[in-house]
Amino acid sequence: MAKNRLDRIEVEELTSSPATWKFGGDAVKGTEHRYRVTDCNRPSRNRWEFVIRVPDDPYGRIEVRPLKTPNDKALAGLDRRSITFMRGTRSNYLRWLFQVNSERAPSSIAPRRNCCQTGCENWAGV
Repeated sequence: MAKNRLDRIEVEELTSSPATWKFGGDAVKGTEHRYRVTDCNRPSRNRWEFVIRVPDDPYGRIEVRPLKTPNDKALAGLDRRSITFMRGTRSNYLRWLFQVNSERAPSSIAPRRNCCQTGCENWAGV
């Protein structure tokens, strides 16, 4: 199996604009950045489009969500999932924590158990 190379992934920013979205039933204000990604490691079915939502609140959650995914059976339903990042709240943590927001996360990115040492069961450190 060929190894994927990071230098063969092309990222192009499409737009960046103020936006409002819902997270957990609450309205969030911030900036929405849209990106087009082409994975040149694959000869076909290699185009993605992502949105990264950055809230105005410095302690808000950053959301990364695919808008368009390649037409591939292995990636079916991925456009309905997202990953959120939030700041670690412990004083000696200088990391961001992420959570996979889905009912059934793919096993390759399944969250680890109790890894943030705060009692959260579906968080993983970055």
